[in-house]
Amino acid sequence: MRDLLEHTPLLDQYESYEAARSQFSWDPPQSYNVATDLVESQPDPSRPALYHERPDGDVDTYSFADVDAHASRVAGLLADRGVTRGNAVAVCLPKIPETPIAHMAVFKLGAVLVPLSELFGPASIEYRVVDADVDVLVTDESGVEKLTPEARSALDHVVTVGAAGESDEPLLRRVERYPADVTAPDTSWDDSAMLVYTSGTTSDPKGVLHGHRHVASYYPAFEMANGLLSGGERVFWSPSDWAWVGCLVANLYCAWHYGYPYVTRPTAGGFDPAAGVELIERHGVTNAFLVPTALKMLADAEDAIRERDLGQFRNVTAGGEPLPDEVAAWAESTLDVDLVEIYGQTEANMLLTTAPEWFDIERGQIGRPVPGTRIRLVDEDGDEVPPGEPGELALESPHPTMFKEYLNKPEETAARFWDGWLLTGDLLRRDESGVFAFETRKDDLIISSGYRISPAEIEAEIRRHDDVRDVAVTGRPDEQRGQIVAAYVEPTDDADPTELRSEIRTAVREDLAAYEYPRAIELVDHIPTTTTGKVKREDLGE
Repeated sequence: MRDLLEHTPLLDQYESYEAARSQFSWDPPQSYNVATDLVESQPDPSRPALYHERPDGDVDTYSFADVDAHASRVAGLLADRGVTRGNAVAVCLPKIPETPIAHMAVFKLGAVLVPLSELFGPASIEYRVVDADVDVLVTDESGVEKLTPEARSALDHVVTVGAAGESDEPLLRRVERYPADVTAPDTSWDDSAMLVYTSGTTSDPKGVLHGHRHVASYYPAFEMANGLLSGGERVFWSPSDWAWVGCLVANLYCAWHYGYPYVTRPTAGGFDPAAGVELIERHGVTNAFLVPTALKMLADAEDAIRERDLGQFRNVTAGGEPLPDEVAAWAESTLDVDLVEIYGQTEANMLLTTAPEWFDIERGQIGRPVPGTRIRLVDEDGDEVPPGEPGELALESPHPTMFKEYLNKPEETAARFWDGWLLTGDLLRRDESGVFAFETRKDDLIISSGYRISPAEIEAEIRRHDDVRDVAVTGRPDEQRGQIVAAYVEPTDDADPTELRSEIRTAVREDLAAYEYPRAIELVDHIPTTTTGKVKREDLGE
């Protein structure tokens, strides 16, 4: 395996997928740190790393040297706040330059990054801050306003990026007194680097702990999916949230590893397709990561697309939810791009994809196993299923993409592994040629607009309402979003239906996350349950 810090493709030395699959293997380096990889060891630090569009339309350009220097100074501030190797630092910010700069600062200290969505409400932030034992939170004024007394008491310090709380100056100006040349410690491939929260259906959200190796594990799939095997310059962009590894690691971090610039601007108001295609044209974006919901919204804004010159736009990677055939057909014909799906999950990502330079697949298929992985589809007994039959995808251990553990949940961690294999909980099919297609999830997780949403978390929030006796939450098919959150509520006798629906939506929006509120609320006489008291989700709505 080539040295990761050479920042050259790992797979372009192979003439075919078959050659890469048979010859490539992981050879873990003795030491590896994400910040060293992404910013400190760049061959040409003067290259642009980030183009940031401000609300007034002006564009700020940050080179890799700029990001490295700013991150070093922020690391100095965090160290003054007591952050040392192994401490947890949460970053809850919109898509602004300070966000990845803060991420690199955390890695430079050997601390553990906890990325949090700017869309989270007070309850969601509190749970994660307490569960992860976060020492320092980096956020903005909006994030400060969401901190509950319990969250504040759990934190040692809160660092604000704007002129709020600590100083009348913004963060990057406040830290100018600190050294600009901090280098990351000699962390190992396996040392903890990131704690990313995912949603479960029958329990609280789980903190998925990853080592530094998790970031590097994305590179082979990134090369395949984004056309890097044929070389050339690239400019990357995605409107998705940086609290999600599908955008943060698979898009931003990977682009930086190869020295490519990334375009961003705040997206708290939601994805605006017309503004998105304008951004693609203005910055010469070549590669984008888009969840299928964003592609559907682009299809609805086709007039805006025809007004733009998108000749340089060549590749779209999609993930997070199944990609409808009609959306794929539209994107390939209208945008004239290679549209490539990627399969993975927070616990083990970038496992299946396509390499347009190497092989073609049929619409509705995801692709083949990424070189360096060994994958099986198994039945309930752990036996491999034949081609054409659905089976749970299992990944052989060890593999650098695999999570280390669910934080504070040893039983749940153990349940994910069986006889040396990681069980994903996803059902797929494999054809005779070895190409995989997604079937469904084994659990009840809701996937809406690419967001993974926990029914249990929403149910707990709704149950707090005085006029709710019981509630069950599930996903309902939706043409644009894939699924929407649907809540089946058993109200008290004196509840006002209109007020109850409104108050439930408001509570979930404000306390959990804007994307988690139930777009459909059905008032029912009772919630169907099994004899053991479990909700019979398949009977909801009948």
